[in-house]
Amino acid sequence: MTQPSLKAPTRPRGPRSGRTGLRPQNHAFGVHQVAGVDFEVPRKVQVTREIVFFRSACGDLRLDLYWTKGRSTRPGIVFIHGGGWMKGDKTEFVWFCTMLAKHGYATAAINYRLSDQAKYPAQIEDCLEAMQWMRRNADQYGIDADRLATIGGSAGGHLALMTGLMGRGETAVQTVVSYYGAHDLNDGEQTDGEGRDAPVKLIGGTKEQKADLWNDALCSSHISRDCPPVLMIHGDRDVTVPISQSRKLLGLLQAAGVSAELLVVRGAGHCLAGGQFTPTLAEIDRKLLAFLDAHLK
Repeated sequence: MTQPSLKAPTRPRGPRSGRTGLRPQNHAFGVHQVAGVDFEVPRKVQVTREIVFFRSACGDLRLDLYWTKGRSTRPGIVFIHGGGWMKGDKTEFVWFCTMLAKHGYATAAINYRLSDQAKYPAQIEDCLEAMQWMRRNADQYGIDADRLATIGGSAGGHLALMTGLMGRGETAVQTVVSYYGAHDLNDGEQTDGEGRDAPVKLIGGTKEQKADLWNDALCSSHISRDCPPVLMIHGDRDVTVPISQSRKLLGLLQAAGVSAELLVVRGAGHCLAGGQFTPTLAEIDRKLLAFLDAHLK
């Protein structure tokens, strides 16, 4: 069997000027982005890029921190990109992280080891390291170490929720938001080919070959009454990660006494793709910010 390379994944470095990243088309999150059009980060938002937060066996892992001056302390967010655990980059959601920073959240967009570089649970370990970095550097950036959240989409939604469920002490999370998260690796309803294969690549084997790791990678395996509040946002026409995953998890969380909500986006596919759907993108953003404010401010 060919062993995975231990070399760090090659990723594009984020631009260092004020004009940076992809500009979204009417929306902060998901596929609604237009390549080749710069998004100008407003002057009030400070962006500190390429901060090393963890020196892994595969190389340095870095984050970009979006924050605003003028507050004594502010809540913090660790943002985790998606991509089937095998692709994606922290620089893809500049607009979204900027929006959170403008609303008063110090937001760290992180990279983590992808599945061709390291197998599960490396990805969770990286996210937990990012939480620890936020607390250890809270004074330097004016972050309130007692008010931290994770947000992610798709595979990043899975990692955001797993980090929230597993974090303790210096890695603890106070609230979680998962956009169309891949919460159940055992789901048999996925019809998208890449969606079916991604968990096998993440774990490094099939359910039959790696039963213990598959079970450990399920969000449902880590639910307890001590879990932080959770908001899930999911399109009802998603065929890559069916909404049934979020509905099932919602029931399990609520049964355990966890404060959990599911915002169903009617007519939206994966990454909130689609023409007309409700609630609107602006309404989704308002719901997100209201949820964060209720639990972190």
